[in-house]
Parts: sequence; structure tokens; C-alpha cells
Amino acid sequence: MTVSHWLTREVERVLNQGIGILLVLFALVMLIGCQPKATGPLFQPVTEILPEQSIVYLYYPWFGWNVFPREVFVDGGSLTTLHGAEYYPYLTAPGRKTFTLEHDILKRRIDLKLEPNRAYFLKVDYVPLAWMLTPSGTLTLEEVPEAVALEEISKCRLMQEPK
Repeated sequence: MTVSHWLTREVERVLNQGIGILLVLFALVMLIGCQPKATGPLFQPVTEILPEQSIVYLYYPWFGWNVFPREVFVDGGSLTTLHGAEYYPYLTAPGRKTFTLEHDILKRRIDLKLEPNRAYFLKVDYVPLAWMLTPSGTLTLEEVPEAVALEEISKCRLMQEPK
């Protein structure tokens, strides 16, 4: 075996080990980073809504990989940032409100005409995008019927404001 052949094999071996180590480290980071960050109590509906208020429950169900927090906007202003397995109850006056999600490739807007003393449910949802060259998608907001939302949101924890 020549020195150059031996050197080539050693370089390949070291690179393969390095890639293996990087893959293991990446997997560990993903496992740690993918754990839900929510620490509040599990979902409980708000029971005290004034007759002149509406409530919008915003929630981000656990997908198993959602490590990316998403900022929610109402009427163009920042409302809150949700992480996986979290929900946020938004009490507000009735009327028209527009909800959007940060980094939504589809630029979807949810326009709601909020009625007094009524609950609405908006979920952060994953939408696969078949038109992209790689298998990927985007997170977007979706209005969800109450029956569906109550089942999904029951696994979410109340968003805790940073201290």
C-alpha cells in the first residue's frame, strides 16, 4: 500500500467519524430542542368572560418536531409568541380582528367578526408545500371548529410569560 493510498483511506475514515459525530450531536440537539417548552397548567377554558368580551384561544399543538416559536399578530401588532404544546387565551372586545402568523409563507390571514361572549379557536398548523423542490412546508394559522379544537388544545399548556 502506498503512502498516498493509506493517507486517502485515513482521511476518509476521519471524515466518516467526524460526520458520524456531527450527526449524533445534531440528533441530541434536536431531541433536546424538540421537547415542549410550555410549563403552565393544561388547558382550562376561561370561565369568566364579561358579556361585552370575546375570547380567542390561540394554540400550537405538539407535532413532535416543532422547535420554532411563532409570533402571532392581531391587526398588525404583535400579540404573543407561541411554542409547541402551548395555548394563549386572548380576551378582547367584539368586532373585526385580523390574525396572522410570523414567517407564514402562504401569508394567510384569519379575518374574524368576533361576537360578544363567544369563544373562537385558532391553531398553528403545519401545511406541506408540494410545489417546493424539497419536502417542506410552512406553519400557518387556521380557524378550527370548537369540537376539534377542544380535543387538540386539551394537550396544550397555558403559555407563561417570560419572567
